Amino acid sequence: MAKRFPLVVREAFVELVSGGSTLRFAAARTGVSLGQAVVWWRDGGHVSPRRADGPRGGLGPVPPDLCDPGRARRPLSIDDRVLIAVGVHQRWTLQRIVEALERDRSVVCREISRNRSPDGVYRASVAHRVAAGRRPRPRITKLAANRGLCRRIEGWTDDGRSPR
Repeated sequence: MAKRFPLVVREAFVELVSGGSTLRFAAARTGVSLGQAVVWWRDGGHVSPRRADGPRGGLGPVPPDLCDPGRARRPLSIDDRVLIAVGVHQRWTLQRIVEALERDRSVVCREISRNRSPDGVYRASVAHRVAAGRRPRPRITKLAANRGLCRRIEGWTDDGRSPR
């Protein structure tokens, strides 16, 4: 029969890996086998340990928050996600979490449903990394992608032509 670990041990393991530790180190630190650690990480969903930070696992630093308070549709910050995680763990109602965050109900509901792992636990650090991965990246401009075109336009402007 498999040994059952308390939820506290599993959460400590996830936080170690989310903080940049390897699966092997986090397993040794929390006292679980490497096999159990791999199962927990795989069942937790979202992030592959091989893809995340080299072949040994770990997630590296938390992505920076791109929150502009003046922006109408600001993304959730890591602090917002931690508050959601605390609320879910403490079994707060959705309305109580919404009031604590001062965000729309749909934002919080969508965040929990998108980023809850298959085992049903919402983890703020993992959710923040997954959200950063979903965020659109800046597009490469045509001139940066096509050096020949860039040189031709530079030549035209050097000759006095206007880019209009």
